[in-house]
Amino acid sequence: SVPGPGAAAPGGGRPGARRKTIAVELDPPFDYDCSFILSASAELRRGGVDFITVTDSPLSRTRADSLMTAAKIRREAGIEVLPHISCRDKNHIALRAGLLGAAFEGISHVLVVTGDPPTQTETRGRDGVFHLSSFDLISYIHSMNSEVFSKAPFVIGGALNVNAVNFPRELERAKKKLSLGASALFTQPIFSDAAVENFLTARRELDCRLFAGILPVAGYKNALFLINEVSGIEIPPRVVEALRDKTPEEAAKISIAYSAGIARRVYDAADGFYIMTPLRKIAIVQGLIEEIRREET
Repeated sequence: SVPGPGAAAPGGGRPGARRKTIAVELDPPFDYDCSFILSASAELRRGGVDFITVTDSPLSRTRADSLMTAAKIRREAGIEVLPHISCRDKNHIALRAGLLGAAFEGISHVLVVTGDPPTQTETRGRDGVFHLSSFDLISYIHSMNSEVFSKAPFVIGGALNVNAVNFPRELERAKKKLSLGASALFTQPIFSDAAVENFLTARRELDCRLFAGILPVAGYKNALFLINEVSGIEIPPRVVEALRDKTPEEAAKISIAYSAGIARRVYDAADGFYIMTPLRKIAIVQGLIEEIRREET
């Protein structure tokens, strides 16, 4: 059976607790073959992961629906889920319908994101909807918690960009999300010293559950792609260069070691860790989790 949300949930726990909640992000498939995401979710559950977070068509590339994928993971892999809900593609009618369906399946946590804008290479029929902003959607779900889901309200998560150039403004945005009904914030990947400092500042400034985003890159080419194609990613040049011309095994060791170092620096300030899986490399994620769990022994 699927464990219910409790102390390990994104809405539970406190900074400094010895066992940190770990959520691992997986992408739904581009087609209808869900075998990898189900097997990966089950494997991660056995490895001590608390939640699987399910992305909502990242980079505006259509993937299986995040809520339906999350429901299947919860039912068949036996692990709690945190589906992303993007404002990009749906109006309030579709968003409400999705939330009602998620409630049928016992999903009790959602992560509200704005969503990457549609690609410009094919504009015909691919305009974003953006009927609601992330602020609006957080408020909308919060109101549904009172009106529709009063017996089993959703725990609402929001995003925090620790790589923002104007971080004081980002903190104000975060405070607004909390005032509208969010109770947990999940950060963009932390790579740089500045991002670490911004995370620690956020811990001091924000009264909420705060999850440190960690992305252990798969290798040199993956690092370059993230820097050039994904908004908000800032990887120090020395880390990128360390990955150049390395075998996959060597790159994995470098990536895990660097990511573990970041995790140690924010460990006491974090309620948990939000680990993003690079290119389906579950072994890299598992290696990082082992390093994090060593801190708890």
